[in-house]
Amino acid sequence: DAKDVKLLVWDSPKNSYTVSDSPKKLSCIRTETIDGKDYLRFEYRDLAAKNMADTIYARAFVTAGSKDYYSDLSDYSILQYAYNKLGKTGTATDDEALKEFLTDMLEYGAAAQIEFGYNTNKLATADFKQISVEGGILPDKCSRGFFLKDETVTLTAVVPDGKTFAGWANESGTILSTELSYTVTVGDTNAEYTAVFNPAS
Repeated sequence: DAKDVKLLVWDSPKNSYTVSDSPKKLSCIRTETIDGKDYLRFEYRDLAAKNMADTIYARAFVTAGSKDYYSDLSDYSILQYAYNKLGKTGTATDDEALKEFLTDMLEYGAAAQIEFGYNTNKLATADFKQISVEGGILPDKCSRGFFLKDETVTLTAVVPDGKTFAGWANESGTILSTELSYTVTVGDTNAEYTAVFNPAS
């Protein structure tokens, strides 16, 4: 039942994303049908202008009997939305007015960060690069994140049952490391890394 499903929300990375360590537990405000599919709608309103570059983490949660059930963890940000629409991490929108609005919005967010002395080492107008992984996780337990050039990021492979880890590969398929956890330095472009697995012998 929709009323039993809650959305757990975090405004910073955690070691564990469970109901016991969630500061926010949102209830469904209504159901919506989009393209013939029914969805539950939740609203998270605790974002100010200074939070535009902040990542929000969320997962659905329900208790059935004595057991807790969780959806996969999702992460998103205003910055991610803007970068997608501006073509920095996705296909750019054709709406020039929206592009201008998003650029101005990020500038407003950076100004708010400066005004309030909030996370000024990562202003919303900085030139972030998206690092994404397949078959593994980043330090926040998600598969993508925004980082600045020369930052170091540790990738950790998540080995499926019946597989053995072979190494970390770049977009070209070149194996970069055979260590389960591999630290990369962010460069001038977005980058994707893939954990390569072999069948267990």
